Amino acid sequence: MVSDINNVDALIICGGLGTRLKSVLNDRPKILAEINGRPFISYLIDYLETQGISRIILCTGHGHEEIEEWVTRNYTGGVVIEFSREISPLGTGGAVKNAEHLIRGDDFLVLNGDTFFELDYNAFVRDYFSKDAVALLATSQSDQTSEYGTIYTDQNDRIIFYGEKIKGEEKRGLISGGVYMFNKKILRQLPSNTPVSLEYDSIPNHILPMYDKAVYGHLSQGYFLDIGTPKNYHKSIRDFKKRL
Repeated sequence: MVSDINNVDALIICGGLGTRLKSVLNDRPKILAEINGRPFISYLIDYLETQGISRIILCTGHGHEEIEEWVTRNYTGGVVIEFSREISPLGTGGAVKNAEHLIRGDDFLVLNGDTFFELDYNAFVRDYFSKDAVALLATSQSDQTSEYGTIYTDQNDRIIFYGEKIKGEEKRGLISGGVYMFNKKILRQLPSNTPVSLEYDSIPNHILPMYDKAVYGHLSQGYFLDIGTPKNYHKSIRDFKKRL
């Protein structure tokens, strides 16, 4: 067990096609979306470094060459950055499985490469180990559960329901913040070289039923934004000027 965040690898899933943002991105990968003169990836990496993360694995696919070129030419920080490239689209779960050989420890972080969450990662990692969890999901309160899906937890923060988004069903509740911490046990539930979604398949259909007593939520009040739609992308331009 390694509870020091400096020894926890962080996987960033950034291999998606970014179809919802094509109108504003000119076909570049979402993680390279320019926000106030900087690509989104720079905000993510810088924030993780301030939190004590020392090694990042970029799970790339579409736009791999552009992402690797940006890192090679522009990144000058102290984080070690590795690449796990998928040859064909594997989805979020498949991307994690594809990076298995690069993950050093028994426990690791996973982030969606199109979301920004001002999470206290040290508190998140401590919570994971204190609960003896197999999976810990960062959650946020939102009025847009129809856009992100809904999570229900019990009085001990165990996740008892992880539901898909239902269009038109707007209510306030817990949503996933796109940050996870997993034990390597969950990789057994992910098929190799097969497209699979963490959010819509692996977590609700395999990880939660298999490890239901060890899957928890971690509520954070920090700023959260998914830049994956034109509306939210433009919101990030306004918000990041004030916050970052």
